[in-house]
Amino acid sequence: MAKKPKTKKAKKKTLQQQVGDRVKALRLESKMTQEELATRMGSDQATISGWEAGRHWVKPKALERLAVVFDVKVTTLLVGREQ
Repeated sequence: MAKKPKTKKAKKKTLQQQVGDRVKALRLESKMTQEELATRMGSDQATISGWEAGRHWVKPKALERLAVVFDVKVTTLLVGREQ
């Protein structure tokens, strides 16, 4: 009996990765570099990079600050834009 070839299933992204993707999308939409966003956040470029790559959680206070910087609701960062 022949073996079935293994197919790779797309890994579902974690919430941490999804938030990072949204931060990156909003940053690019705003035509900002990671360094510019870091300056506005009172943070550093490595922190922004970590968020965008899904390596680090965005803390609640930082989510609030990001929402102000991008003029969106915190829920937009967490669950995406309303359809």
